[in-house]
Amino acid sequence: MAACEATKQTKENYLEIIYNHIGNYLDKHPTVYKVGLVGCHFFRTLTMFAAMVYLPLPMAVTSAIMVGGSFLYRAAVERFCCFRFTIESLIGAGSLWCVMIGTVNFVSGAALASVGMIFANSIALLPIVGYTVWVIYASNRDIEERMKKLKNLENNPIQQEGGHCPC
Repeated sequence: MAACEATKQTKENYLEIIYNHIGNYLDKHPTVYKVGLVGCHFFRTLTMFAAMVYLPLPMAVTSAIMVGGSFLYRAAVERFCCFRFTIESLIGAGSLWCVMIGTVNFVSGAALASVGMIFANSIALLPIVGYTVWVIYASNRDIEERMKKLKNLENNPIQQEGGHCPC
């Protein structure tokens, strides 16, 4: 039993070393950090969109589960996190759902049948454009805020529990 516990502790320490190394790299390279954060937003949005499309439940039930689960997760977990994804990815999944027909029309060429169709299908793409702009803005804002806190910590060093910087 002691060997299993020691192995578990070693794995946790090893993972902590890896996470700290990656975190330190990202703290020194804020542009990479921002790109990674935007990527995380889009990955989570795509997974929520996949759940919307592929769950074998009526859309109203799926939407209720996703909205309820997202707000519960935000209240239970993300209130302690620097970066929040849940509500944003729910909105992103909804915007992907809204632009699905416009995207299909552009890819198939049907959107180019007339000026009116081009205009209508272009308007149909606005939700995802708005979501993308918001994610880029919010990620930039969050990382810049974190960089300011790190700079303040360097200028006024205080002992943080576990050596971690507050968000």
